[in-house]
Amino acid sequence: MSDSSRKSVPVHLEFQSQVDSEHELSGFLCLRCESNLDINQPEAEVPERLLGVCGDCGSWYLIEIDPENESDIIVARIPDAQELRKAIESANAKPNSKSSKPNR
Repeated sequence: MSDSSRKSVPVHLEFQSQVDSEHELSGFLCLRCESNLDINQPEAEVPERLLGVCGDCGSWYLIEIDPENESDIIVARIPDAQELRKAIESANAKPNSKSSKPNR
């Protein structure tokens, strides 16, 4: 993919910040359906960064555990493809301020 195809769009990020003195990898719940998340640790070198997947509704999560305070946890739902496409369409639909000025 070339650099010219990279763009940024704002997206709605649903997250939960929690302080949990005794978190267990099986104890994270989906923010959509409240089912237990299946937890994966993609990089052994970064044990504080996890991925969660809800087996019921299919939502994906980034889970960050503060390495200096393991009871400080952020669980963020990753927007799905439909949400990302909607954000891109919305950004593309906004008129460019230069092109919205009438020519005289």
